[in-house]
Amino acid sequence: MSTFIQWNINGFYKRSVDINRIVYNFQPLILCFQETNLKDTHIAHIKNYSAFFKNRSVANRASGRVATFISNSLESENIPITSDLEVVATLVKFQKHLCICNIYIPDSKKFTKQNLIDIIRQLPKPFLLLGDFNSRNISWGCSHTDDRGKVVEELLDDENLFLLNNNEPTRHNIANGTFSEIDLSITNLNSASLFEWQVLTSYNSSDHWPIGIQFFDHSPPSQLNTHWNLQNPNWELYSELIEHDLSNNPIDFNCCDNQDEIDSIVKLFTDIIIEAAKKSIGLKTNLSSRKTNVPWWNKDCHEAILNYKKKLNRYKKTKSCQDHILLKNARARSRFITKNSKTLSWQEFTSSIIQKTSPKIIWNKINSLKRNKFKTIPDILYYNQDKIVSTPNASESFAHFFQKNNSDENYDLDFISYRNANNKVPELSQTNANYNLCFDISLVLNFQAFLPNE
Repeated sequence: MSTFIQWNINGFYKRSVDINRIVYNFQPLILCFQETNLKDTHIAHIKNYSAFFKNRSVANRASGRVATFISNSLESENIPITSDLEVVATLVKFQKHLCICNIYIPDSKKFTKQNLIDIIRQLPKPFLLLGDFNSRNISWGCSHTDDRGKVVEELLDDENLFLLNNNEPTRHNIANGTFSEIDLSITNLNSASLFEWQVLTSYNSSDHWPIGIQFFDHSPPSQLNTHWNLQNPNWELYSELIEHDLSNNPIDFNCCDNQDEIDSIVKLFTDIIIEAAKKSIGLKTNLSSRKTNVPWWNKDCHEAILNYKKKLNRYKKTKSCQDHILLKNARARSRFITKNSKTLSWQEFTSSIIQKTSPKIIWNKINSLKRNKFKTIPDILYYNQDKIVSTPNASESFAHFFQKNNSDENYDLDFISYRNANNKVPELSQTNANYNLCFDISLVLNFQAFLPNE
């Protein structure tokens, strides 16, 4: 199961705290934002995500615009869309490819059913069409139906599309207290069973709430996080098991005439070590799938969000002016507390740093805030925008990368001239010196004589 986030954020930088929370809590594979309000000179960035943007061709100020962020763990590519609407499409390569189309249609922009059909015709199936349509219709929970809502309703019927919305409001107008369902999630009729749709009211920094979409892609279950249980290892047993296996199955290091024999010896020795470790140390599997909060999250943040959700539910029932005032106060307080908690957490940590503070503690805190983790090499590697498909290609790419980083093109001419004039290259010794002889297994065996006796 994979998580997607759809959200009219009404300002990318202004919602950084809640964006950080969502990424930390849900680890979504896909984020679709509308109304990022980014200037052409600004490139929004989320760590470990690739970004696809569609900006307004004519704009006197930073407004509108859409952005889709795809996790770097997935292979993705942009799909060019010909349209005068603000729309960006991306093909994401799950076990079965899925097209994500992110769209924003402001109230001031007129559109027709044909405009939307032209976009859909350019999308490979299956697809998700996500965005703020600013279209109202009683069929998806609105209080009334407008002309834009009729256009979208006709599109759903004529094109055999399915609306994932469940009649929950997606926007709260703070000024007049009204709710609306204008953020829509549309997919092919045959793909409707692959998705679950939910409004996430805990994230209230925008006038729209984010939408969480669960995607049941039927891919093989991800491997569990398994590691060695080093809390109570039995090192004596570990040593005894290895010595016992080596004495019963001695390894002949002299039989290393070709690469196959070397690989066989390495595999045999590795298997002995791993089997001994399994018996004396053991493996530990992390089975917890509990949602984690950002490290600065505390009891005050939890209670503030809980109070906001209570006030929201009450106002939905009563629609009274007094309850709306209480809701606005709860929203403002929850936004202040969550933002202030993040700031105070960092200030408290920085003020606790002294001269003797370990760099490990500092970097652990930084990585915790950024949710950085040590990871193995990803399944997909690119170099110079070319996909690396084999181990030799990966080796060549790394070699080219390091060679380029250390080449003269990184230095100015004055430095190169000075280096060449003052760099004294030592004379090479005789090629038959001991340290120039070929390295073989006898040197390893002879080295044992220099090891201390236990």
